[in-house]
Amino acid sequence: MINNGGRAGPDTRETLKQGHETTLTVNYLGHYLLTKNLLPLIKESESGRIVNVSSAAYEFYGIDIGDMQMEKEGSYGPLKAYSHSKLMQIMMT
Repeated sequence: MINNGGRAGPDTRETLKQGHETTLTVNYLGHYLLTKNLLPLIKESESGRIVNVSSAAYEFYGIDIGDMQMEKEGSYGPLKAYSHSKLMQIMMT
C-alpha cells in the first residue's frame, strides 16, 4: 500500500463538509483512516508493506496540538498547513 496524496492549499483556509481542514484531510486523515482500516489485511499478507510518501516541508513548522485544524485567527497558511499534514504523516509512520 502506498499513501501518496498531496495537496498544497489556497491562501484561505477551506474545510470539507465534515468540518476538517482540507489539506489536513487530503494529506493525512485520509491516509490514516485507509491504513487503519486495511491494517488487518496487510498484517495477514506475507509481503504486506505500507509506504508513506512525505516531503521535506515537514521541517518548516511544528504542530500546535491545541489548533491542529488551524482555526485560530491568523494561524492558517498554505505552506504551514502542508507542513503540518506531512509532519503528522511522518509521526503516523
